[in-house]
Amino acid sequence: MDDQEVKTRAREVIAKCPFPAFATVDDRGYPQMRGMMPVLIEDDFTVYYITSRMASKCRQIAASPKVSTLWMHVVDPMKEWASVLIKGEAAISDDRALRERFWMEELRGFFPGGVDDPNFVILVCKPTEMILADHANMMPIVVKM
Repeated sequence: MDDQEVKTRAREVIAKCPFPAFATVDDRGYPQMRGMMPVLIEDDFTVYYITSRMASKCRQIAASPKVSTLWMHVVDPMKEWASVLIKGEAAISDDRALRERFWMEELRGFFPGGVDDPNFVILVCKPTEMILADHANMMPIVVKM
């Protein structure tokens, strides 16, 4: 499977998994996992998340920008499954254009100040590596991004 085929297969898996596991590194050096809903995944697999500046993940990213996102789709654990792991580096953005791009009125309960709320930030996760694993391949396939 070439890199383009891996990316195509990865998009298929990601489309079936709206809530991936997102991992940062905590202050003791351990992975800190949580479910998150991306608001956008670009063609180059840059992933955007909405979050609060006060969230522990923001403190963790400020200390260590290394992050991972895992999507997993399982139909039958023995016959049909696939996972996509994207490793990369995250940045916390309060860029006005990004905030306007991703603002939804449903967020007002979390960010009463709206698009200008100082706690409303966007996590921008730039990929460095993708790992595809599925029932059709004996070994995970690694693609450098």
